[in-house]
Amino acid sequence: MRSSENLSVIVAVGLVLIFCSGMNLLLARTGREGYPVLALSPRAGVEPYGGNLRFNEVVAHRLLDLSIMRERALARAQLMTGLRTPHPERYVVRVRDFSSDEVGASSRPVRSESGDVLLISVASRQLKLEQMDLEDAMTHELVHGLMRERLGARYRELPDWVREGLAVWAGSQILERARFAQSAAEEEGFDLAALLDEQPLLPSLGDDYLEGALLFQGVADEFGSEAVRFFIRSLGDESPEEALSRVTGRSWLELEQLRIRAARRVLQQVRPPAPTVDEVLFGQNFL
Repeated sequence: MRSSENLSVIVAVGLVLIFCSGMNLLLARTGREGYPVLALSPRAGVEPYGGNLRFNEVVAHRLLDLSIMRERALARAQLMTGLRTPHPERYVVRVRDFSSDEVGASSRPVRSESGDVLLISVASRQLKLEQMDLEDAMTHELVHGLMRERLGARYRELPDWVREGLAVWAGSQILERARFAQSAAEEEGFDLAALLDEQPLLPSLGDDYLEGALLFQGVADEFGSEAVRFFIRSLGDESPEEALSRVTGRSWLELEQLRIRAARRVLQQVRPPAPTVDEVLFGQNFL
């Protein structure tokens, strides 16, 4: 190969590398650099399922409801966040055979022939067991998608208590997570109320999802749900702490007390009611 041909090859390779680097930088600014490419053919927003449980009667029956459930969940997610998507068809639900039994639902942005898509994966095992509220789980994942659509790469920079706390709050999953937290605390010999109060000498709750959701529930209880939606709209310009303090007019210490009040209200629904005096006396007489 002549030197002129070598030079042409080097220049061509250099141009390709420059182009790829430029595209990576562009995609990184939009938060899309990690999107996998999938071939999707959804029907009414639901990808056909061909997994291991496709012949299970319970799964087959629940598959028929997924499209309507997706529409309700999308409506709920938009109502709770105040965010409207101009492309509802880009929110696609599929049923997936997860290798882990602990996964109920997850979501990730992907690319398809029709453009960027938020792919929500629901565990086939959960359809079979019917232990999970699928509409709540879809609403949770759709909140992630709506906020990612609004904030772009900025969404990934938000802390878990904002991203997951808002999704749990909007998905009406606070009671469910509180019950899990109650069981976990009892196994360790702790009082959940004390952990939520963050009393000295006790470990932290360690659940940013629940603690964030309780904070937003407290804001909704005392200032109205519109205050939470106003907070969401402010996230593009301010830090979460600054936005929440400005929206509520409360210091961070006051917001912590607001969260604790919300936690106590939730715990009243999680814990069994204390026995009445008559019940205690009857039990003593019975013994």
